[in-house]
Amino acid sequence: MLSGGGAGQSSDRHDLIAAIQRQLSHYWRAKRQAERSRDEVVNVDVRLNRDGSVRQARVEDKQALTQLQAMAEQAHAAILDCGPFELPGDRNAEWQVFTLRFHPRGLY
Repeated sequence: MLSGGGAGQSSDRHDLIAAIQRQLSHYWRAKRQAERSRDEVVNVDVRLNRDGSVRQARVEDKQALTQLQAMAEQAHAAILDCGPFELPGDRNAEWQVFTLRFHPRGLY
C-alpha cells in the first residue's frame, strides 16, 4: 500500500499501512460492485496534507482509466470520501505520499 514496503518493513511502517487500510476499507467495501470477480488492480497515487486531508489522488495506470474506469472512479471516490485520514502528525513525512492498490476483493 505505501510505496517501498516489503518483507523487511518496520513495525512502525506496518502500523501506518494498517491504519490507512482500516480507515479506507469502510469506503472501498461500500463502493465495490460488478468488478468483484476480476483480477485487475488499480493503483492510485495519493498525496496528503499535513492535517491528513487529501491533496491529490491520481490513478497511476492510464490503462485502468479506460479498461477499469468504474473501479478507478470508485477507488478515487473512496479516497476522497475517507479523508481526512487520522494518522500520527509527528510521522507525516512517512505518509504524505504513497500508492494505494485497489483490488475488487479488497485493498493492499
